[in-house]
Amino acid sequence: MPESRGFPRFIPRKGAGIEVHFGDPASLRADVISLRRQWEHQCPIGRKSTNLDEPALCELRERLTSCVQKEMELLGRRVS
Repeated sequence: MPESRGFPRFIPRKGAGIEVHFGDPASLRADVISLRRQWEHQCPIGRKSTNLDEPALCELRERLTSCVQKEMELLGRRVS
């Protein structure tokens, strides 16, 4: 949705065309497991306070987001 649009920006306008595409399950399991292990190394279970703005944790979130975005791009290419 355009950023300049007012509330409710996240809901399509009446009469707008909407398409929903389902593809094969994403092959993110190995990537997510690897990132999860790295996250647990950075934030051991039981650690009471976690600064989520730590550069290493930000990088892990960016890498996870990148993996998901790549899979969404692949799905978009397959359906177009």
